[in-house]
Amino acid sequence: MNRLWEVEHPYQMTEGCFFSNDCHSEYNSWASFLEEMGGADPNLNFVFRWDWQEGDGWEFPPGACRLVVYYIAQRKAFTASHAMWVTHAQEPEIRAWLAERWEHVRLMWAPFSGAEEAAE
Repeated sequence: MNRLWEVEHPYQMTEGCFFSNDCHSEYNSWASFLEEMGGADPNLNFVFRWDWQEGDGWEFPPGACRLVVYYIAQRKAFTASHAMWVTHAQEPEIRAWLAERWEHVRLMWAPFSGAEEAAE
């Protein structure tokens, strides 16, 4: 099983929304992100992508990585993103949170994901 920081998505995703400057948020930590968005309704805040970014440049605090989570606000039909500082040690908790969102994606794509068979 790949570590989240080892995954390279095949294409880039731009943070925020092309049509608005108010669709990107930055958090100082995974905990502060969870406090605000951790329990957000998956139908209203549909997570469709995440990117784990590693860096050794001046913009990354020592030992920190950057996680960006991308959403579609389905009722408003726009994209949004949230970025936060994380560490490798937090990967199990982050993976568990993302896995819950993956289950929602599977339900949306049930004819292709096998979620229909699992529900029977």
